[in-house]
Amino acid sequence: MKSHHASLALLSNATIWGLVWLPYQQLEVLAFSPALAQVVVYSLAIIAVLLSGQQWRGLATLAKQPRLYAIAVSTGVANVALVVGLVEGDVLRVMLLFYLNPLWSALLAQRFLGESISIGAAIRLVLLGLGACLVLSSTHTTQAQMVAPADLAGLLAGLAFATTNVLTRHCKDVPAAHLMLSEWLGCLIVASLVAFNTNGLHSSGLQNIQAWLLLGVLVLGMLLGNLAYQYGMKRVTTLQASMLLSMELLVAACSHAWFGAGVFSLLTAVGMMLMLASNAPQLYFSRRGVAQS
Repeated sequence: MKSHHASLALLSNATIWGLVWLPYQQLEVLAFSPALAQVVVYSLAIIAVLLSGQQWRGLATLAKQPRLYAIAVSTGVANVALVVGLVEGDVLRVMLLFYLNPLWSALLAQRFLGESISIGAAIRLVLLGLGACLVLSSTHTTQAQMVAPADLAGLLAGLAFATTNVLTRHCKDVPAAHLMLSEWLGCLIVASLVAFNTNGLHSSGLQNIQAWLLLGVLVLGMLLGNLAYQYGMKRVTTLQASMLLSMELLVAACSHAWFGAGVFSLLTAVGMMLMLASNAPQLYFSRRGVAQS
């Protein structure tokens, strides 16, 4: 039963992040830049957590742990780049480029952690790459679109997220709640810098009630998503978690097509299935007792 609840929790987290592009795009229509929206969202979330009276120690831990500085920066870059890419570019393309982060994780882990790339992991990376190529080839129309700034933002977000994963491996002695607080502070700082450098701190949307309702939805979704993630990750295997969280890609693709933001072609569907099936080789080899990276 606990495993069932954990699976539902991770699926809830994947659904929240698969739909996060919708309120951010609506906020831009209401004159809220992606960076400014994140400044408000993470400020409110951090205040809410600190008011609970349980995370003040996290601030002291952050000050004494230089390792958390790097995690804060990489997480901030990942979140801000992803949201900017989703708002400014094609949702499906950006999500796919972000979803290549297992490739960067494997390469970084091999380089800095000395982890070898197993057979199952290698097959998974090939399927991810092939699936991404199929979908991207079905959505681009010009050479210029293949190197759009939003696409680069998605790629940067995936690389930064992979960096966070590798850095987190060095912080096993740090409580998860303290890691979360450092990540949110990093997101707030990076978003503030981006908003300041792009003159995005001034917005007429600050007086719009609808905008604040959307911001409230984002804060609530982030808090619930994080709680669901922490609950689920403690009760399922890493492989199960990876497979469940990959549903984020499917949710983003379906919502992308449902709301008329793009066309869900046959080639796109095939590529999506390849990417979603990329966990199958690891599942097969793990059951045969082969160590996975």
